[in-house]
Amino acid sequence: MIRRLIIKDYMAHENTVLELAPGVTVLTGPNNTGKSAVVEAIRSLAQNPVPHHVIRHGAGQAMVRAELDSGEIVEWVRSRGSTVYHLYRNGSDLRGSEGEGEIFAKFGRTPPQEVREVLRLDPVETETGCIDIHIGNQRYPVFLIDQTGSQAAGFFAASTEAEYLLRMQQALKIRTDRAKGRRKELVQECEELEGALRALVPLDALEEEVSRAEQAFDTVQALQRSIPVLDEWIRVAEELEGSRVRKALTCVLLRGLEHPPDPLETETLERLLQDAATTAAQLALFLELERTTGTLLPPPSTAETEQLDLLTGAMEKSVASLRHYSLQEETLGVLTSPPQLLEVADLERVQDEMKRGEGLLSAAKEEGAALEALIEPPGTMDTHVLGALVFRMESILKDWERCRLERERLDALQAPGDLHGLHALDLLVLAMEETTAQLERVGREGRLLGGLRSAPEPLANTPLEDLIGQLERTRQARDSVEDASRKVSRMLALKRDEVATTLKTAGLCPLCGHALDMQHFLEAGHGR
Repeated sequence: MIRRLIIKDYMAHENTVLELAPGVTVLTGPNNTGKSAVVEAIRSLAQNPVPHHVIRHGAGQAMVRAELDSGEIVEWVRSRGSTVYHLYRNGSDLRGSEGEGEIFAKFGRTPPQEVREVLRLDPVETETGCIDIHIGNQRYPVFLIDQTGSQAAGFFAASTEAEYLLRMQQALKIRTDRAKGRRKELVQECEELEGALRALVPLDALEEEVSRAEQAFDTVQALQRSIPVLDEWIRVAEELEGSRVRKALTCVLLRGLEHPPDPLETETLERLLQDAATTAAQLALFLELERTTGTLLPPPSTAETEQLDLLTGAMEKSVASLRHYSLQEETLGVLTSPPQLLEVADLERVQDEMKRGEGLLSAAKEEGAALEALIEPPGTMDTHVLGALVFRMESILKDWERCRLERERLDALQAPGDLHGLHALDLLVLAMEETTAQLERVGREGRLLGGLRSAPEPLANTPLEDLIGQLERTRQARDSVEDASRKVSRMLALKRDEVATTLKTAGLCPLCGHALDMQHFLEAGHGR
């Protein structure tokens, strides 16, 4: 029903707003005041008649707007060359970003179907033609009196909706046939869904297993995060143990040492020896240079003597240096030769190997103790069955969604009018109600399934496999280190015997003059 009517620039109306009453609204007034123009404005809005002079003089277009009690707004705009409809649904709140709503243009003489469905002012179709029961003609004020009997009968038959009921019955028959076929499909789908639901009975047990697997995975991840920290602690412990062993060995060696003898004054002698070695090297260089230049031909005469002067000055400096070094050699010639140093490279190498072997042995012991404290990693579970179950659940949810949409389409069907002799149709309605009940039951089961959380993705076993491989490699490395440690211990024992034998034959230490034995030789900082 029209609640408000707005007319702008239409015939005699410049800007007219009519607030219509909920019941009947009567327009009264003298002639030529625009009453008929209001009726024609409604006719233009509902039927879009052939263009005639409806645009007010001096205006560019005419507009008729009807606001309905259901919230829709229909607007008809007639300009010089075209007609446009604007449809605003549910009031102005749902208009477009520019407030234009739905626009209909170039639709021909008949108004758009959307507009006609909203206004509901179409003429009534009868067997003899269409009769406009909403908008009367000013030239035919008496309704149906001047029509023939067949026209009146056709109108009253249409008004009793007999023809509409016949068409509705035919349409209902077609929809009933379709519903029967669809019912068979739905029954089959329901049976399949029930079978699928029976297959989902062990879901609770699987959920517990998944929960335990998640807890195990969290434990493994926590252990993996603690591995770098443990490696760092192991490294620090190895360094501390190596330092402790070195300090203990140093303490053991220092306990048996006597006070060293007073060192002789050798700094001046060392300085003189260094100067003598440097002088001898320079003298040999100059002698080699003299032999090399002795075979050269005299240089050609040149006018430039700057380079020659520089060379002469350098030679004079070299001769002076030679004289100085010769004098220094004569001075040092009266000195006795320093004592001969024994070869100690083998002893140093043996000492380094012994220290390295002790460090490896200590590290191997620490690593073995750390590995023994580790627990075996948890076993992995087969997730293929869980993946297949998740896939089946997704398929069931899709089937349930399809059933829900079909049920909504069935619910949208309008109930037919009262007809006689439709017992079979009543039975069909009962069958459809049973089908609807089954669909609701399936919907409830689908909602229960929808509440289940999705199964977790199968975890990759790569970190566990890497950890197991690392543990296996660590065990192999520990065994290798233990074998190497045993070999080093045997080698150390042999080297100790060789060193003891060598020290006995050497006698005194060539560096400090002390009697050589094992403790004195392995003293930390010895020979510095």
